[in-house]
Amino acid sequence: MRAGDCGQRAARASRSSRAARGIASRSRTDFAPRRWRTCSIGAAARPALPTTRRRASPAFNTGTALSNTSGTSTPPTASRMAGSTSSARTSRKGSGSEPARESTYSARAGPSTSTRAKASSATIAPRWRSLVWIGTSAGLSQFDGAAYQGPSGPPFPALLSSHVDARAGAFEVRFAGLAFAHRGEVKYQVRLVPVEQDWRGTEIHEARYTHLPPGPYTFEMRARIGTGPWSPEAATTFRILPAWWQTFWFRLLVGVAGIALAAMAMEWRSRAAEVRKTREARARTEASFRALIERNPDAILVHRDGVLVYLNLAAVKMLGYDEAESLLGRRLVELVHPEDRASIQERSAMVAATGKASPLREHRLLRRDGGTVVVEKANLAVEFAGAPSVLSVARDVTERKQLHTRLLLSDRMASIGTLAAGVAHEVNNPLACVKANLDFLAEGLSSGIPQPELVAALDDALDGAERVRKIVRGLKLFSRADEEQRRPLELERVLEIAIRMCGNEIRHRARLVKNYQPVPLVQADESRLAQVFINLLANAAQSIPEGHAGDNEILLTMRTDEAGSAVVEVRDTGQGIPAGIVSHVFDPFFTTKPVGEGTGLGLAICHGIVTALGGEIGVASVVGKGTTFRVTLPPATQTASCAAVPAAVARTPTPRSRVLVVDDDPRVGASVHRSLAREHDVQVLSSAHEALRRIQQGERFDVFLCDLMMPELTGMDLHAEVSRVAPDQGSRMIFITGGAFTPAARQFLDTISNPRLEKPFGLEELRAMVRSVA
Repeated sequence: MRAGDCGQRAARASRSSRAARGIASRSRTDFAPRRWRTCSIGAAARPALPTTRRRASPAFNTGTALSNTSGTSTPPTASRMAGSTSSARTSRKGSGSEPARESTYSARAGPSTSTRAKASSATIAPRWRSLVWIGTSAGLSQFDGAAYQGPSGPPFPALLSSHVDARAGAFEVRFAGLAFAHRGEVKYQVRLVPVEQDWRGTEIHEARYTHLPPGPYTFEMRARIGTGPWSPEAATTFRILPAWWQTFWFRLLVGVAGIALAAMAMEWRSRAAEVRKTREARARTEASFRALIERNPDAILVHRDGVLVYLNLAAVKMLGYDEAESLLGRRLVELVHPEDRASIQERSAMVAATGKASPLREHRLLRRDGGTVVVEKANLAVEFAGAPSVLSVARDVTERKQLHTRLLLSDRMASIGTLAAGVAHEVNNPLACVKANLDFLAEGLSSGIPQPELVAALDDALDGAERVRKIVRGLKLFSRADEEQRRPLELERVLEIAIRMCGNEIRHRARLVKNYQPVPLVQADESRLAQVFINLLANAAQSIPEGHAGDNEILLTMRTDEAGSAVVEVRDTGQGIPAGIVSHVFDPFFTTKPVGEGTGLGLAICHGIVTALGGEIGVASVVGKGTTFRVTLPPATQTASCAAVPAAVARTPTPRSRVLVVDDDPRVGASVHRSLAREHDVQVLSSAHEALRRIQQGERFDVFLCDLMMPELTGMDLHAEVSRVAPDQGSRMIFITGGAFTPAARQFLDTISNPRLEKPFGLEELRAMVRSVA
């Protein structure tokens, strides 16, 4: 063989060896499940050994040894190799032979079968199986493995093939420990993590695992020659998938199905037991119900199509009979008072048709002895003896009705006394102001007091009279809502009026702090709304003891809430209201003050006024810290410009008219005469009969002012007679009223279209009303 051919073959063998080592390095981390995989015996599977350089020995010819997969030569640690090696190297010029060159070699490294085939290294004959020819860049080298006496390194571990049956839980693997020498002494250790934590020795080249539970696994193997060192581990990972009956969802389905079946079985058993218990309970209930019906103190009657089919013992006794058989088969209406029969039949028919129970109503039943018994009766649709029927429950309330009538009379008398005390309490202060100022005027007119002082006293008297008028109108809310003049108002103006009226009460008890914010206009009557805040401010002041005005305060807040409503809060630092009675503060005549200091009308009046305006009033109190009253009023739907101010309008001169005034109080008639005499011809009568006689005689008037409530002939009766005699005079009547206190008077005012004038009235109000009719 020529030297040049040997060099070319050595180069090809070197490239093939490096390619094989590349395959081997990848096979350790990227194990493909092929039937067989060939691995080179490179140094990547174990730590590299120190590289030594030595002279050529008889066992190895001159040349460069193959490098490991990492690119470094790994010669053995042995000092020499047995056998002889020879190398012939011929130069390209064909002259002479070069001297032997020093080369590195690896006793541990050796190509695999595939690598040797690709490197064109071949054995000469079967008897030369221990000889390995290695082509290098320096020439062709020969290695005699049988003659090598040095220490042997660990074999290269290789996983040749594996197979996973994930559904069956089985795993098979073939492996080998690749070595040049001592192949018969190669031993293996394997383990399957996490099934095996310790190494398990074996001398065969394969392992098989069965019945593996689902989950991830790692198979590891290592090899050694004899008692030499163990090679690095070769490993592969795989996963055993669970069978369909081992999946979470299957187990969940089985669990749910089992629970459902168990629940169904329990439900079936429970229902069977319930049905049995129900039957037994129904029998006991029917017996108990019949005993209860028979012994019930209330009368129970069952009627079908108006005919009595059952009566209990209480019903028989209430109607004055001895046994139920005397009443069975009779019609129910025969036992009802004639005036109540229509309502009884209507209610029974409605219950039978709709099946709905009727509320309690009072009826009168006829006893056997001809007497009458008052009962509260309710009807209920039932099934009796297999047929739809009506069950009536009646309770005898005859004695309770009589007692209630007596209590009403007693309560009415007590209320009249309480109301009188309340009116006196509310009116005393302004009346004192009126009387004092009028006395001052009377004295001043005769003693020459300067006119400005007299005018001031007169203004105070008028203001006090106006306060009395507004208080009386507020009290009348308890009877009915009299006609009021609602218009858009500025809350600040109303609050200032209330502060002026209560200033003296507040001054000696606390400091008044005002916190005003912009608020919308509210639709209300000024006098009634002012009365609300007068009462709240007065109550706040009265809750604070006198003598410590500097230590207490009354906070008056005005703001707008989130809904756009106006809110006024009156907060004091008084004694507070106990939690047990705070919910009753708006009840009429309820008060916590001592006798003689109030009747509880104030807050009840406030509640009535605010509720009538569509607002709300609430209270919050803490004992020892104070009380807060909150008034919420909806915004006005009109603007302030819509309200006309009569005083600002110039009065147009009108022709004189004939005015007739009829009032049983001569002083009222005289005051009206003085008010109208400058503009009209006024006649005043104190008898309604005299006024009717004049109308019947043919006298006619442009305006007819008439009191509504008079002793002999009321204004209502006079209006009826005048309208019959002279209809044109009836339409010109203006009714003067201090309040419609009877149902007939209220009904009369609701039905007629004639104008009315509320007492007390002002001069301008009176004149404007007369001009509107004249």
